Amino acid sequence: MVSKNFLLVETPLQLLNANEAIHTFKAKQNDLFVRLSGAPKNDQQLKDTIKKLQFSKNVSVRFIHIKGQNKTILDYVKILFYKLRFFLITRTYQNIFVGDFKSRFIQQSIPKSEKTILLDDGLSTIHIQDQFSENGNVNWFTMFDIKPIGNQKIYSNEFNYLNSQLNSSNPTKETIILIGSKLSEENIISQSYNIDLVQEMVNFYPNQEITYIAHRAEAEEKLEKISAIQNLNVVKLSYPLEMLPIYGELKPSRIISFFSTALITLQKVYQVETIAFKFDYSKSHHKNNIDHSYDYCEKYMSVKELKSKAY
Repeated sequence: MVSKNFLLVETPLQLLNANEAIHTFKAKQNDLFVRLSGAPKNDQQLKDTIKKLQFSKNVSVRFIHIKGQNKTILDYVKILFYKLRFFLITRTYQNIFVGDFKSRFIQQSIPKSEKTILLDDGLSTIHIQDQFSENGNVNWFTMFDIKPIGNQKIYSNEFNYLNSQLNSSNPTKETIILIGSKLSEENIISQSYNIDLVQEMVNFYPNQEITYIAHRAEAEEKLEKISAIQNLNVVKLSYPLEMLPIYGELKPSRIISFFSTALITLQKVYQVETIAFKFDYSKSHHKNNIDHSYDYCEKYMSVKELKSKAY
């Protein structure tokens, strides 16, 4: 029987991790299904990432067009079609890699089995693992150091492909990278407080040039105010931040942010000082999840407290 991998992704980060899985779980055939949800930025980044990765001939890429919101009857028909199709074909694969475990489309389409392996999609890996039990869990291919539950299997993602690309690239600019976030856009903190926090982080590094990598969901109004901060240059990437080693535009001398999966990913690749700055989220409804995220960041990097208080 020909060794085959089945992969289903919905976001650029899932796609990047799927690519690492292809290079780690080597198979003669890799069938990669990419779901396009109708979200313009997400869908475009998925297409751009596929072009940049330049998959070899043993990887076939197939797009699935199913809307994430405002579904039509045709979308529901497609969901039923793929649910039946995947149920029939996944039994012929050695490994079944899927992205967001919380995605209703993935939950409805992919039957759980001992062959199913989840891909990281941000810090949600930690929260999903906490919800598993000995009688109910799924395997992981992950960059996180998590302990298996029961018969669960944990495969380590060492980002070997990203590391190989880093060694072949020639970055044109060395800079401190500040990873932006959508904290205010998700109403975790106010926009004004968000901007104050960025200013305080910049103050830690006087007279040093800092590149602020904007999150794709950040408001233009906020970014305009952030760009007015001295020694700070706002950059909007057309690709996922984790692909920075592949594009090779910047060479980070230090990487800072609040809490972000990219902090852990890029620290593993670049081996530079990485700092998670802690802010005042004491009144947030997300406090427990944020606490957990910072606790996990502390395993990999320094965590520093910012003095500015929420208002």
